[in-house]
Amino acid sequence: MSGSKTFGKGLFSGCALLTGGLCVIIYIVMLAISGSPFEMIHKLDFNEMIPPMWMWRIFNLAWAFLGGAAAGSLICDAACRRIAGERVLCACKGGLFFLSAFFLSVVHYPVFFCLEKLFIAFLVALLATACAAVCAVIWSKASPIASIVLAGNALWLLYVAFLSACLLIGN
Repeated sequence: MSGSKTFGKGLFSGCALLTGGLCVIIYIVMLAISGSPFEMIHKLDFNEMIPPMWMWRIFNLAWAFLGGAAAGSLICDAACRRIAGERVLCACKGGLFFLSAFFLSVVHYPVFFCLEKLFIAFLVALLATACAAVCAVIWSKASPIASIVLAGNALWLLYVAFLSACLLIGN
């Protein structure tokens, strides 16, 4: 029985790892479906402006996992009644913004690299950044660690939006 009390505590609990892994799987499936970004990179001569693709993918996968783990930690805390009242409400509200930020960040990759819609990709990255930032603010009332993780994710997405804007202006 004492093991059940510790299950789900923290960012790397069973539930958190499960949701983080699910987010990574969703991102990997999107990468597999999207195809290679290198044709667009070479066609529009973006080689010097964007980081290497392996680095881009690792950062996206890392943030997908960490964001999913933060969401899973809050889900588990709410389900196990370790948080209550307004904190549960903040976890749920922030969860909606997290889902929006996550799926917008997943959509950014194929819109940017495969469909080559630079303006739409910029808007998607900007919306994802705003959703992640709002989620971080809302989650600060429920879990400071989850809030910090989403703030870091928002900074990564801000970089992606900035890069999208630079490439949009450059073309």
